[in-house]
Amino acid sequence: MTVITRPRVLLASIMIISAALAALYLEPLSRAIGIANPDAVAMHEARIEFARAIEAPRSADWHEELREQGLEPSVIDDPIPATRLEEMDEDCVGRGSYLLSHDQGARPILMSAPHRGYDRYTGTLALQLVGEGGLAAGAWNSAPRKARKACRNAADLARSPLNHFTAFALAFSDSYPAGRIVQLHGFDRSVRQSQAGAEADVILSNGTENAGENLFDIADCMSASFARRNVLVYPNDVRELGALTNAQGQALREDGFGSFVHVELSLSLRRELVDDPEARRAFLGCLSIGIAG
Repeated sequence: MTVITRPRVLLASIMIISAALAALYLEPLSRAIGIANPDAVAMHEARIEFARAIEAPRSADWHEELREQGLEPSVIDDPIPATRLEEMDEDCVGRGSYLLSHDQGARPILMSAPHRGYDRYTGTLALQLVGEGGLAAGAWNSAPRKARKACRNAADLARSPLNHFTAFALAFSDSYPAGRIVQLHGFDRSVRQSQAGAEADVILSNGTENAGENLFDIADCMSASFARRNVLVYPNDVRELGALTNAQGQALREDGFGSFVHVELSLSLRRELVDDPEARRAFLGCLSIGIAG
């Protein structure tokens, strides 16, 4: 198995992205004025334009086409030199928000958090991992998972197959067929249906009933790196939170992409990872196992 080394640009000076910076970067979910429901044709068009953006993030050739999709590109320096894709204030309907690294040596990993704001700390953690780990891309929800008083417009991107979040994942798989797509989630131990789930800190799955060697390698690495934590693999160690109905996982498998990793984290481990850069470095090192490059 292969562990990808940190990009050289980060060796000299390791960035530490604070939760405060993450709060400034991630737009308020209450901006959502509705929920987009693209059809299959619109999904295909979004996938094509996303792929153009992922393959040439510094180019402006695709900007107008993505504006037509409802996403505004902008070049940023923080948390890393990158192109940011955000919905416009007057047209925020849950298409998601995205970050495309300008580093040509970026790790071929998409770190995504479809439930930021609901699964506490996952949005911040995804941003920290993208910036500090030199990852190729990040993806976040731009509307809340569930309706609240502050925002009645909500969508569970991980359950709905037709959305821009799925189109972005498919586009990433087109651009990085040997890469990896990681999806971060948080779970509540107190409502688990099994003792194994109630005692877990990490539940890893690929959305199927067959875990595969890469998943066990990642789990072994995490068990060694976080010796006090209980790292489980679905379905071998635990029979819940296996992501069998995850929309992005299903779409990627149907398209022939074989490196989708669904990561469920306990609240205490999420807090540790957000607060501790060394823990994040170890966590990302494990998630990079098995990627050629």
